[in-house]
Amino acid sequence: MSRWGYRASTKPTELQENARKIATDAFLEGKMIEGKTILDNARTKLAKPQAKKIAHILAKQGRFDDATAVLLMSNWSAESAKEELSPTPIAQVGNILYTSGGYEQTNVSFYEVVAVSGATATIRKLSKRTVADHQYDIEVVPVPGSFVGAPMKKRIQKAARGFGGNYKLKVGDHSAWLWDGKPQRETAAGYGH
Repeated sequence: MSRWGYRASTKPTELQENARKIATDAFLEGKMIEGKTILDNARTKLAKPQAKKIAHILAKQGRFDDATAVLLMSNWSAESAKEELSPTPIAQVGNILYTSGGYEQTNVSFYEVVAVSGATATIRKLSKRTVADHQYDIEVVPVPGSFVGAPMKKRIQKAARGFGGNYKLKVGDHSAWLWDGKPQRETAAGYGH
């Protein structure tokens, strides 16, 4: 049971659906108290996907407090709301990403974020240079601005917690992660390349 005395899993009535629509308009117009009152009077709340969509619109307008309030009204935890609204560090123009993987060898590729639109990042592959040679493997770093190939549009995805950051992009079969500035090791030429 929710604090309003109804089951959260119950399908909303037509009245409740209308209240959600009116409340949504109120939130987008900056009438937060009015929107909350409408939902309270109809004994409903926004569904989590609805709240998420509205919160992201409000956040893009710079209304982070209102965006957080909308999520909290929809039973998001404070931690989840903060994580949802925090900017994705991987998706900033100029960030450098890398992939690492291969079959019986390790290949490293670097990419630069050249544009971001919503949950889509446009990336371009970068050339790389060797900074250390260890016979069987080498250490490589990207050459920023030295693009190889055409731009690619990739969806920004949430990653599993504790695994290389909170967000990633998929490039082919590999996940691209935010590069930390340290050289990356790959298999040296002649040992699997």
